[in-house]
Parts: sequence; C-alpha cells; structure tokens
Amino acid sequence: MGAAFVFFMSERNSVAPQYRTTMTISALIVGIAAFHYYYMRGVYADYGEVSIEYRYMDWIITVPLMALKFPSLVGKDAITDEKFLGLGFTGICFTGAIIMIGFGYLGESGAIGGMLGLIIGGVGWVIYPIGYLFNPTAGVSDAVSAEVMAVLYNIADVFNKIGFGIVAWMGAKKATEALAAE
Repeated sequence: MGAAFVFFMSERNSVAPQYRTTMTISALIVGIAAFHYYYMRGVYADYGEVSIEYRYMDWIITVPLMALKFPSLVGKDAITDEKFLGLGFTGICFTGAIIMIGFGYLGESGAIGGMLGLIIGGVGWVIYPIGYLFNPTAGVSDAVSAEVMAVLYNIADVFNKIGFGIVAWMGAKKATEALAAE
C-alpha cells in the first residue's frame, strides 16, 4: 500500500489536470490503508487479536473514497447527472459505500444478525460481501479463522485499492493521450 501511494503520487503530474484529482484520491486511499495496516499489524503483534474495529476504521475512510474515485475520473457530468432519490451518481456511490460499511460492521460486531448485515450491507463491491460470508465473527459461517479472514480481506483490499487505482491511472493516461492528440 505504501509503494502504491508513492506510485500514484509520482504519476499524478503525468496525467491531464482534470484527472489529477483521481490520482490524488488513489494515493489517499492506499496511503490511509498503509497507515492502518501498519497499525493493525502492531495491534495483532502486541495482543494476538484480529480487531474488526481497526479494519472498519480503515474502511469507513477508504471505501467511500473508492466510491468517489470513479466519478472523479469520468468528470463533472457524473456528479450532476440525472437524480435518483435526490442523489446523482456520486451520491449513490458514496451512500452505497456507507451502507455497506455500516451494516457490515453491525453484522460482524454482533449488533445485528450476521445474515441481516450481509443482506442490507451487500450493496457494495462483490468481493467484500463474499468474504463476509466466510467471516466467523459475522456468525454467517465459521469456515475459516479470524486470522485467515484478515488475510483474505487484506488480499481483497489489494485488489480493490491498488487494482482499482491502477485501472483509474490507466484510464487517466489514455484520456490524457487522447486529449494531447486533439
């Protein structure tokens, strides 16, 4: 995550000005995640526990940022497009991310039933709800240990945070090349 932060920041000025916000958001996502992962590693090393609270602290910041990255790439028309329930595309993405994180946490913490948390919170990216199915703390399945689940969530974060950032960077580079060719 730390290396991806450096990459996205170093590539920020290689894209057209209208795509630099996307690169900054990509860098923020992985930079924040790097900080949280470093902290979570220390908590596990010191106490031997996988804490869902620390994971959700990361996600409550980074997942909404991920939801804002796509609209930042496609431009202001995504922000001011047709409304659904009073929300444009950006608002829908952001709201969906908050619902996913909020109900996922409630399910994993035991505040509500694990299956209810999965169903209501399943509006987000597919990979996290799939992981949630196997999470022993959510009470949906006890197929894997908390440690294995943490590793699986970390792998999902690499795909979503770094992978989506690379896709956004590639799109910004192609759009920059197209603008230069005009």
